[in-house]
Amino acid sequence: MTTQDSGLLRQPGGTDRFPAGSFVIVIQVSLDGFVPFGELDLTGLTVRETTWAGLGDTAELDTNEGPDFAADAGVPWGPASAQGRGRDWSLPNHLSTSFALAYYVPFGVSALKLVVDVPSQDDPLILSVPIHAE
Repeated sequence: MTTQDSGLLRQPGGTDRFPAGSFVIVIQVSLDGFVPFGELDLTGLTVRETTWAGLGDTAELDTNEGPDFAADAGVPWGPASAQGRGRDWSLPNHLSTSFALAYYVPFGVSALKLVVDVPSQDDPLILSVPIHAE
């Protein structure tokens, strides 16, 4: 998983929590097909329960500029788009796939918690993405 300072800011007409000019973090989640036997079945892949560590508040996805930023970087937007690379929804051991998400960043947070759920696997993967204040 990688993060990038996107330079994206909330457009005019934001909300009380995320006024115009709020920062956005772009996250690229990469998955590989390494499983003991065969392929990694990605059917039903979701990202859920995304919250800000310490606040417990649900993170707000940037659907305004996030998809365009991801497209410009050549990365599919969201887990469902990762499938659109001409593969079925399973990964052979030697291949990988990735997707991007972008979230508005509230003031004073230090980490974003993502739950990446691949139903074919026993437990969801809980990721903590550090946020570096500048």
